[in-house]
Amino acid sequence: MLTVGVDIAKGRATTAICVVRWDADAATVEVPVVGADDAAILAAATAPEVAAVAFDAPFGWPTAMVSAVSSWRPGGRWASPSDAAFRLRRTDVAAAARTKATVAARRTAGEPGLQPAVPLSVAADKIAMAAWRCCALLDALAVREAEVVTDTLGVVFPPDGRRRVIEAYPAAALAMWGVPREGYKATGAMAVSVRKAILAVLEQTEGRGWVHWVPHARERCASTDHALDAFICALVARAAQLGFVEAVPSEHAAAARAEGWIAVPHREALQSLVRRAGTS
Repeated sequence: MLTVGVDIAKGRATTAICVVRWDADAATVEVPVVGADDAAILAAATAPEVAAVAFDAPFGWPTAMVSAVSSWRPGGRWASPSDAAFRLRRTDVAAAARTKATVAARRTAGEPGLQPAVPLSVAADKIAMAAWRCCALLDALAVREAEVVTDTLGVVFPPDGRRRVIEAYPAAALAMWGVPREGYKATGAMAVSVRKAILAVLEQTEGRGWVHWVPHARERCASTDHALDAFICALVARAAQLGFVEAVPSEHAAAARAEGWIAVPHREALQSLVRRAGTS
């Protein structure tokens, strides 16, 4: 059984794909592909045995922003949404609050060097172009009968053989799991060291080496944050499949369906993945 993580960027040069195979006692990581076009993403996401796919890109735009922009005409009246409502989806606010609370609790428990995760605004940042590309891919996957999961996160995916696609945010996953990440998106030797440290923490969860790497896969994840993010997305895809992610509050269900919702893994989700490494 496979999960696929995709770090989506505006263009192919910084887009990465990582495939993880889940067997009886380990997760085997294939060499991430960096420089992936849409055809490569669709091929990976629809390959045999793929159960869950996670995209690191917003699945939509803030409802207030969409409404204001679509109704505006020169000479008309601007809807004047608040700054926060225009810039941020409900899931962006929820993910920031959840990781802030978890990081604060971990710091109190003596875990230093952690940072909360604050999603970028899809309405007011260049990430909008990544979202544009992502939504086209979601449309193509829906045609191929994949299910985009938003408001029903937090429960085990039905074992019906259908592929499911979720939105992930690697920084939030690392924050929830207590993994220091400062500087991992930079370039140079120091950033490589940070990424290697992140991989070491993930590998030794539960005190055992549960991650198996095909040749050159680990080196690829350490060499670029795009490959590492794709790998983390593949882990979050597995967590979502098993129900180890935060449920969507009922009052935000409609927003999740309209704007998308980030699958934020439970604080102990990584440990749960290790214990359930091969459960299908």
